Amino acid sequence: KADTGCGIGIFMPGVLFRTTERHFREYLIEEKKCIEGIISLSSNLLFGTSIPVCLIIFNNVGAKYRDNIFMIDAKDEFVKSGANNLLSPENIKKIVTIWNGKQNVPGFSRTVSIGEIRSNDYNLNLAKYLETPLEQPLSEGEAIYSLSDILESVEFEAFNNHKGPNATYRHERTFFQLSQL
Repeated sequence: KADTGCGIGIFMPGVLFRTTERHFREYLIEEKKCIEGIISLSSNLLFGTSIPVCLIIFNNVGAKYRDNIFMIDAKDEFVKSGANNLLSPENIKKIVTIWNGKQNVPGFSRTVSIGEIRSNDYNLNLAKYLETPLEQPLSEGEAIYSLSDILESVEFEAFNNHKGPNATYRHERTFFQLSQL
């Protein structure tokens, strides 16, 4: 129904920012005012596809007064299950609780004004609106390695082990080849 219809669409994230869909997004935002929110989800959630998806929540109730869109970036809300990712009950509860309360959580959710979306040419890419919180500073005693320190230790290891430039090395959690640097 025109005044009371609602629904959720599952889309590939490209519909949020591709230029080919820009006019359609503008129409839905400015004319219909029917987009209530967007929730981005992890990759590997849907059977048979490894791409991330987003939910676009359409709601005509109160649409003519709508002046914002609520966004949730839940791409990190999942548990690994073999080759797939799953939404655990805790993940679902977090998403639903934040949605229901329209809570602004830095780096996770935010109410974005139509004016701000307009100024971004109707690009709905969540990364434009949800800043990643700054990482916590390292506590005392945590090591910080510069690229030169890493290269020095790798070159020393390569020299001592008589490995060539195409050998693969591991430093902490970073894998690389000398020829890639």
